[in-house]
Amino acid sequence: MNVTVSAKISVVTKPEPTLSKDGKSTFYKIGIISGSEVGMLNCSEDVFNKVEPGKEFEVLGHYSTDYKSLRLVNAFPVK
Repeated sequence: MNVTVSAKISVVTKPEPTLSKDGKSTFYKIGIISGSEVGMLNCSEDVFNKVEPGKEFEVLGHYSTDYKSLRLVNAFPVK
């Protein structure tokens, strides 16, 4: 089951994407601050390309109860 979540975040970093061991998949992450919490979150390529360090975004994510993981799937600039 997927649970949809939303949050307001500040992007602090966009590390280089990494390749899977077989070289067929690319994984994207962004470094964020939300309130007093800091962390790295998995995201889609689309989100990775939309966000910019130093700016705030409202993000939507899917939490998978099967894999116990969160992945950001959309981002909107906060004005």
